[in-house]
Amino acid sequence: MENKQTKENKALTDRLKGRLTTLDVMGHIFYVDFPMRMLRPKNDFLSKGIPFDSIKGHYNSKTEKYEIPYNATAHEFVAINYDTIKELPKDVTLISFPSPPVMDPVGYARTMGEDIESVLREMPQKAHFMAEKLTGKDDWLSKRVQENRKLFGLKPLKNKRKGKKL
Repeated sequence: MENKQTKENKALTDRLKGRLTTLDVMGHIFYVDFPMRMLRPKNDFLSKGIPFDSIKGHYNSKTEKYEIPYNATAHEFVAINYDTIKELPKDVTLISFPSPPVMDPVGYARTMGEDIESVLREMPQKAHFMAEKLTGKDDWLSKRVQENRKLFGLKPLKNKRKGKKL
């Protein structure tokens, strides 16, 4: 099995040759594309992708990750009015992933005119990342829906259990 240093060196070599870093979001692959300033879908040409500017208000400084509502069918970020949301939109789930500079420090350095070597000292290049689906206590979107329902005098939504009932 390859050690961490070998993987980082291969990822860096591949990235310097032009291969883009990838992010797996619920089985769908996105390229971390700094020149286009977006997470660009690999094989879905109908998806608009996820522009960096559209998610900048969704950075969680405690986890140091972006936490965004994501439409798993359209493979896109979903803009939501958190003050008025009373139901979870269909096919939307909450996902978390590292910031684009962490995922692609070479692309970040090139785009921002930074020295690649000094950026890599702080953030080593990796080839692939996995987005995490936020559930349970980490799912702040479901909590927000319940808070708004209470605020607007609506009944709480029932959890839709999946699987066998006991």
